[in-house]
Amino acid sequence: MSTNRDELYLINPDLEKTRAAIIDSLAKKRVIIIVGLMTVDYIGRASSHIGKDDKILIIKEDRAVLIHNKKGYKPVNWQPDVETIRTHLNDNLIIEFVRRKPREILRVAILKVYFIYSRKLHNYQSLQMYFTEEQLKDLIKKKPDLIENKLKILGDEIDVPKGKVDLLARDKDGRIVIIELKKGKIGSNEVLQLYRYVKHYRKTNKDTRGIIIGSSISNDAQKLLKSLNLEYKQLNLREIFKKLDI
Repeated sequence: MSTNRDELYLINPDLEKTRAAIIDSLAKKRVIIIVGLMTVDYIGRASSHIGKDDKILIIKEDRAVLIHNKKGYKPVNWQPDVETIRTHLNDNLIIEFVRRKPREILRVAILKVYFIYSRKLHNYQSLQMYFTEEQLKDLIKKKPDLIENKLKILGDEIDVPKGKVDLLARDKDGRIVIIELKKGKIGSNEVLQLYRYVKHYRKTNKDTRGIIIGSSISNDAQKLLKSLNLEYKQLNLREIFKKLDI
């Protein structure tokens, strides 16, 4: 066993010690990793059950939750933006991760813990991006291949009802492409803004595409993009920053 201000790990702890470690680590905003024998239930827009098996549970500082099997890189279940974490003991250690909107509960029952580790992570060298969306737009106008091959930029700041299109382009197949640039995380509102512009162009060009550009996007926004037949392109801001002439 080891514990200090920034770090804690326990090998084969009982469930009561595990619960105490989780509560303490959450209060101190540590990242938590638990390896143990668990079952997982999800109740929300659908429902699912994963039976008793060895799993890896990760709780991040912002309370995003990931559950992994022993193989593969994709989690078998996960939750972003968890608002409430509840723990209680009966025969097992129960952890419930609750979201309100949409209403979802991820319920993990831990039967046995092999290992728990938590640590306060520090950003010793965070990347600071000082360029503006305008500078990013200028770069894409000069290098449209950053978005996709053989893309031709037709114009920028094009007036449309209720706004301006950041970039108007044409792809290699001759289709109109509406491009919106976002420096911050893309949410559903940004997707709907792009859709309004694309919808306007689809009145006369039914094959018009819409691409929203950014460094990250919320899960809800990704689902909305797919439902509206729009696209997301993630750019490596570090690499773009190196190319900017500022």
